Amino acid sequence: MGRKKINIREIENSRQRTVTFARRRAGLIKKAHELSVLCGVKVAMVIFDAKNASHVYASSGAPEDLFARYLNKQFLTNESRKRKDHAEGDEEDS
Repeated sequence: MGRKKINIREIENSRQRTVTFARRRAGLIKKAHELSVLCGVKVAMVIFDAKNASHVYASSGAPEDLFARYLNKQFLTNESRKRKDHAEGDEEDS
């Protein structure tokens, strides 16, 4: 038996909304942890709730380090990797 399909819209009942938020936040953090462990990647995330409280998760070390790395653009994107690989291929041909 499958799960019941729900309409994705804001939950009107505040108590149910709080319970759903807590449950789904825990599920999201669990998925982030699994992604980190299974694939050997670093994951950081921040969630702000309705009361403007933050919920932060980092797979390794301080989340501030990973956020700073992103904000300072100290990472490779798919496009920069392609350019780097293409440039290295040109050097091997020379």
